[in-house]
Amino acid sequence: MSEIKEILDYYWMETERIHRCRPAVNFPREGSLVKRLLLDHGADVNTLKAHIAQSIRAARKGETRLALMNVLISFQSGMQQQSIPPATPAIPFGKVIGYLNTKAGSSFKSTDPATMRMIEARWSEGYRLEDFQKVIDNMTAKWGKNAQMMDFLRPATLFSDKFGNYLGAKITPVDLGIMSRAGYESSLVLDEWIVQKRQELRARNQQVENEGTDIIPFTEIVTYLNQKAGSSYKPTDAATMRMIEARWMEGYRLEDFQKVVDNMTAKWGLDPKMMEFLRPATLFSDKFGNYLGAVVTPVDRGLLSRDGYRSSLVIKSWAERKRREMEEEGGEEGEEEVYA
Repeated sequence: MSEIKEILDYYWMETERIHRCRPAVNFPREGSLVKRLLLDHGADVNTLKAHIAQSIRAARKGETRLALMNVLISFQSGMQQQSIPPATPAIPFGKVIGYLNTKAGSSFKSTDPATMRMIEARWSEGYRLEDFQKVIDNMTAKWGKNAQMMDFLRPATLFSDKFGNYLGAKITPVDLGIMSRAGYESSLVLDEWIVQKRQELRARNQQVENEGTDIIPFTEIVTYLNQKAGSSYKPTDAATMRMIEARWMEGYRLEDFQKVVDNMTAKWGLDPKMMEFLRPATLFSDKFGNYLGAVVTPVDRGLLSRDGYRSSLVIKSWAERKRREMEEEGGEEGEEEVYA
């Protein structure tokens, strides 16, 4: 930077002019400090030169304060003392209260002294507009449908010293009117149970993996069912996982589940009354063994009517009987020839 050389040359010439001596200057070191003053601290070149000239005149020949490094350090200290702290953003009282009135259907005034004091107190703690809006969103969701609590949707409550608690409040389905409190509590118990079971399952899978045993392929099983039946069951459903796990513990494996799915989609897939039973709750129940051994007939596949299939069974039975009779007659004739 040309300004750095200008400052260093100015110090050199002024010292020589005033004190009739050539100062010792460490150009890399002093140059680096000058660069920081100009770039990082925003020092003005002329202001810095004026400070150098004043310092040279005030110092005596040979004094340490005449050294350029000390001159620059004194200039930096003066800048820090005179530095102005960054301006705090203007507090948007109107936007905060306007947002509250919009969300809560209220009509509070942003010029109310008590309201302004509370907003200012939170603002001085570092909270900003988006935090106020988040608090309003949270608490209107929690209290907006509660006749006893909606009165507390006011600045005196929302912007009090509990502001941080309201900012981090958790919104539940009960607050949103989606579930009853009893239903929500039941769902929490169920969620806790599911988490526990999943942890147990992971631990068991890890154990069987270490032992070289098969891991239960929940995803593969349910995906195969969805593909064959055109359904969209979830392999993470707790009830489904329990039923698959129960059959797996009985010794059934992936190919058995696929066989059951194949058998029952063939038997029920064309029957409007039965196709709704192509679901994990039915297929993977304690009747699993029956479904695994089920016979899929041409009727199931839509190849024959039920009457036609019965007729084919009668014909097949008759043909089998005739074949046995012919074999028996042939055997008797052979015996007569031997005796003859």
